[in-house]
Amino acid sequence: MCGSEVIPLPEPVRRVVDVLQARQHPHAPVMLDAAARTAQQAADALGVALGQIAKSIIFRRKPDDVAVLVVTSGDRRVHEGQVAALVCSEGHGRLGRA
Repeated sequence: MCGSEVIPLPEPVRRVVDVLQARQHPHAPVMLDAAARTAQQAADALGVALGQIAKSIIFRRKPDDVAVLVVTSGDRRVHEGQVAALVCSEGHGRLGRA
């Protein structure tokens, strides 16, 4: 080989790749060598605009402890109150960080 080792994708990433290929999506997920703690770090590592990065935030819905995953563009803010309005029933509109 050319000094670089081919590392197999983790199974969850492989499943995403399979779905994208089945739907003839032209792009595949990109794995970074090091963890990116922010969307900006991921954009910088890939040399792309912040808006091209998908970021995720997990909330915990109170009082039933249901996890709520929000995926949005890296250049957008997630407003907890707006998420609560969508996923919490009347009178149970509380979210916490997971």
